Amino acid sequence: MSHEDLLAHAIRMNRRSHAQSHNVATNDNPEIPPRSPPRKKRKAKREFDMQRYGQRMIALKFVYFGWPFHGFASQPHSQNTVEHHLFAALTKTKLITDRDSCMYSRAGRTDVGVSAMGQVVGVRVRSNIVSPLKCTSELSYATVLNSCLPPEVRVLSWAPVSDGSGAPLSFPGDLPEVNAAVKEMQDAAAQSGNESLLRRPGEPFSARFDALYRSYKYFFIRGSMDISAMRAGGAHFVGTHNFRNFCKADESITNFERHMYAVEVRRASDHNSANCTDTDPDGDHTVYYIYVKGQAFFVASSAMHGGDNVRGGKEKGKSRCNISHVGQRSEGLWSFLKSETAVPNGVASSFVVARMCIPAICINFPDSCDF
Repeated sequence: MSHEDLLAHAIRMNRRSHAQSHNVATNDNPEIPPRSPPRKKRKAKREFDMQRYGQRMIALKFVYFGWPFHGFASQPHSQNTVEHHLFAALTKTKLITDRDSCMYSRAGRTDVGVSAMGQVVGVRVRSNIVSPLKCTSELSYATVLNSCLPPEVRVLSWAPVSDGSGAPLSFPGDLPEVNAAVKEMQDAAAQSGNESLLRRPGEPFSARFDALYRSYKYFFIRGSMDISAMRAGGAHFVGTHNFRNFCKADESITNFERHMYAVEVRRASDHNSANCTDTDPDGDHTVYYIYVKGQAFFVASSAMHGGDNVRGGKEKGKSRCNISHVGQRSEGLWSFLKSETAVPNGVASSFVVARMCIPAICINFPDSCDF
């Protein structure tokens, strides 16, 4: 064998050995199937550990349009509630681990189709500036949550509140607006002598129990209703009364007394109720609203207050709120409220066309809103 033949044979054997080691098909070895490239090993997904982060108690102030949702409170048979979307956003952004451990509380609840302006909830969330993790700036809770919430729900602002442990409300890294709101609360507490900044000293913040009052607005078209009779009827609700006949039956409730601060009928174009008188000129299409303000409400009780007032206005000259235990609620009233609809074809109607909930909390929220 010549030198050239020996060299060619060595090169051919080397190529065959290389092809066999890499499972590459060649002209000399076509039966060897090609091998797919090696897969990269996927890294195991690391579980989120809330213990690595500090937490703080905050109050969230937000608004929502209630028409697309099945009410505010979570329901076992529906995922289309405002509260469900709120917790989905809190969990997705890793601000909380679960509902049971975040000290959640709400100031009020609304039914299907009811909107809220200034709804407030309390929740314990992850923080960037609370020990053990100390960054230079706090999370923008409104911006973070709004990126995951439906467009009909918007967080307006947040404020630090007490968790009951005596921890400071503000930390280095908080926005100037937050520090200013905390200072204003502390100054108010110093003047009143209530250093806890809460209505329940020593207890953690609760949007439910620390709410000063709740208010609802029921907007309606005047039509042929007697506004004067409605105002006279609403005055009977003011004060402390037994509202057993104005709520749904609930065996867990034993005390049916509640205090009502105001039940007024106002014209929507008037910002001050004092400017709205019975003699003001208006027409059948004028928009009014019933303003109901109380310490607390039973399930559907605020709707019944407004509905009874509407019923009184429909019968001109008669106030249907003559009361012994704050009146007798007819069986037809609830079915009337359940059938409320928007004004058909623009014709004047006495149906309630919109409802709105506005809780009031004894804390200051920063004026600036980050969306």
